[in-house]
Amino acid sequence: MGGVGSPSRKPDTLAIHNGADDNASGCASVISLAYKFSKHPTKRSLLFITFGAEEMGLIGSKAFTKDMNKYLFGQDSVYYMAMINVDMIGHLRNGWFSIDGIGTSPESPSLVKHLVDSLDLHITSGSSGYGPSDHTSFYIKNIPVFFVHTPATEDYHTPFDDADKLYYPGMDSVILVLHKLVENLGNRPDRLRFTNTEDKMKSGRSHSKLKVKLGLMPDVTGACEEGMIADIVVKGKPAYEGGLRNGDIILSINNRPVKDVYVYMDILNTLEIGQLITIKVRRGKEDLIFSVLPKENKSNK
Repeated sequence: MGGVGSPSRKPDTLAIHNGADDNASGCASVISLAYKFSKHPTKRSLLFITFGAEEMGLIGSKAFTKDMNKYLFGQDSVYYMAMINVDMIGHLRNGWFSIDGIGTSPESPSLVKHLVDSLDLHITSGSSGYGPSDHTSFYIKNIPVFFVHTPATEDYHTPFDDADKLYYPGMDSVILVLHKLVENLGNRPDRLRFTNTEDKMKSGRSHSKLKVKLGLMPDVTGACEEGMIADIVVKGKPAYEGGLRNGDIILSINNRPVKDVYVYMDILNTLEIGQLITIKVRRGKEDLIFSVLPKENKSNK
């Protein structure tokens, strides 16, 4: 329902947050895949699960991973090949979406590349097994993970995240990739080897922990080779008031290059309330520099 103290991006509005993209879209994909594989089972066992209380601290997935063996018919020793986490797939944009966690197994990069070679899609990938979603609970149990998601939109964490906003053909495309991934893992003769990754999220430098905020939603798919796209620049917030607009490519903050969302978060972690910063962006073919005054991140209280 939102309200003060909630994670809603409209804390002054009390209304039902249906969460069509976050994360009914992911739940729908789980149901769709469960139906498909009930008709055509793989050689390995598959578990289709939706976890509750993710945003309260991964409570559902932590409860499951605390004693995973008991969920497979009471077996004493169970080997889990991998965990695939589908968190928000409702907004495939220009064919771009992300599969993160591919550094958690040496076999994963080639596996993901093979999936998309014959598809007209663009998949960006991240290595870390950590992230702000349920796959983290499995990664810390030494299980390879795949974190699948499309970009967020301005409706994220608002009452406007409704079913009519979703791009259903894009969801079908992502589910097709997921089907191929599950099928590959489910029929794979050899196990995936687990690899620890350098954790870029472990330090706790998440958005909710930062002292300041700029009021923009960064592109997390890595769809830009140089810089980081500001997917949504919220009207009335510091970045917008400073001159940034939707789609601007952030090249640097205070002369420090912004290579991806992780570098962006690291930079924000160094900023103080009331500190005037300079942001260099690319808009079309023109490079522009704006002065922005970050505001206090009140969600941190």
